[in-house]
Amino acid sequence: LARRRYRQMRAALIILQAYRRYKVKSYIREVNRRFKNVQSMKDYGRHVKWPTPPKVLRKFEESLKSIHSRWWAWTLIKGLSPEETLQVRAKVACLEALKGQRADLGLQRGWEGNYLKRDSPDTASSFTLISSMLQRKDKFMRVLFSCNVRKINRFHKTENRAVLITDRHLYKMDPLRQYKPMKSIPLYNVTGMSISSGKDQLVVFHTKDSRDLVVCLQGMVPANESRFGELVGTLLSHFKSEKRKLQVNIASPIQCSMNGRKCTIIVEPKINQSQPDFTKSRSGYILNVPGN
Repeated sequence: LARRRYRQMRAALIILQAYRRYKVKSYIREVNRRFKNVQSMKDYGRHVKWPTPPKVLRKFEESLKSIHSRWWAWTLIKGLSPEETLQVRAKVACLEALKGQRADLGLQRGWEGNYLKRDSPDTASSFTLISSMLQRKDKFMRVLFSCNVRKINRFHKTENRAVLITDRHLYKMDPLRQYKPMKSIPLYNVTGMSISSGKDQLVVFHTKDSRDLVVCLQGMVPANESRFGELVGTLLSHFKSEKRKLQVNIASPIQCSMNGRKCTIIVEPKINQSQPDFTKSRSGYILNVPGN
């Protein structure tokens, strides 16, 4: 009786093991069948539904999906030009830093970076001349970002300025004086950036010497284009490529230091405000933005 029971149990185990092998092989064959021609598909198999794995292969399925996702991403990226690759990396950096905290990141449009030529065609030749002069002087390799801005300084004075950010410096320029450079901040002196949690283009550059630069991006063409996400992502990607850290803060109000003096910046919508502008407050500054 005991021998018969032993033979029955042994037979049951053999059948169970054979069934498990069959399920595993069936799953692998089905995965192979579904993903066999993904390389020739338009979306490289992104739409293909994964078969249901047996319980023993659930972790294996996660690994397979991870492998396919990495291959899919690599296949997309390998066909990009160097400029497109930089743009993708900047958008990924922006998304990682700001996802869920700001909605107007500008991810759906192309990121041009150097906008002063496009936004100000009448003075583009002056800007090109100055940027070429700065390139010869400071030996920068490429322009990361440029844009017209509204600026507030430590003397509570607001002015229209332009910022030019290269792979080596952040320049503050005067567009009314043929983009004469007013100030140059080495990028190694920039420690972080702060943006608000609202729908505005306020950006604060924090520096090691506590002389933060407070600006609001403006003069965009088209007028409602949001560029703060591009600015944040581009700088994050550049700092990462140089193995340096850039702290990005999303806060309201924003804390900053103007020539060593601590102050706060808040954003307030204001009726009949046509363009964003700064005003003095008891604790710092208010950025008044157009309110509906």
